[in-house]
Amino acid sequence: MCFKYVLREANKAAHGMALEGQIYENPQYWMEEVPRTVQGLVNRVRNSGDDG
Repeated sequence: MCFKYVLREANKAAHGMALEGQIYENPQYWMEEVPRTVQGLVNRVRNSGDDG
């Protein structure tokens, strides 16, 4: 596995997930649906044709 640093502007969905994770004291797991905030970011990226 390899991790690379990417500016938050380059991947808005990943940044949104990181922000979402900070509000919980315990680990959270997704079974089927992503948080609404992240889904909104992903949809905006899809609709804009942006890779971010």
